[in-house]
Amino acid sequence: MKNQPLSSNINWKSIHAQANEVLGEDFWQDMAGLLPKNGPRIDVYQTEEEWWMSAELPGLYSAEQISLCVSGHGLVLRGELVRPFSVMDHQILRAERFFGPFECKVPFPAQSKLDFKEMTAHYYNGLLTVRIPLQQDQKETKIPIEFA
Repeated sequence: MKNQPLSSNINWKSIHAQANEVLGEDFWQDMAGLLPKNGPRIDVYQTEEEWWMSAELPGLYSAEQISLCVSGHGLVLRGELVRPFSVMDHQILRAERFFGPFECKVPFPAQSKLDFKEMTAHYYNGLLTVRIPLQQDQKETKIPIEFA
């Protein structure tokens, strides 16, 4: 079988948006391994003390290339991954890595109380790691009630 270039006519963002409308966002949890990734690969996990997110972002050399912010009930990661060499779409025979602009919204767990004041983010060897400690349970505080 002869290698053929990938078609550049497929609009994956449009397909993704239309499927979200019809099938709901949970659909992508099940289908993530079957469709091309439209952003960096991300892992999220939580221990008893901390919430963590790791994102594969190879080739970055400056903090200005990405942005990270807390928005609503989640973390928003934006940026662009640039191909490290010049190649035309018709020359690509196999493409498994993601390149291009992206925006990833990572929801926080509903029941977790996160301490955003102690949040840290580090980039090293192509991996962005975000750590947010969980707020420790505060002891009950009695509130005095005034009677008139």
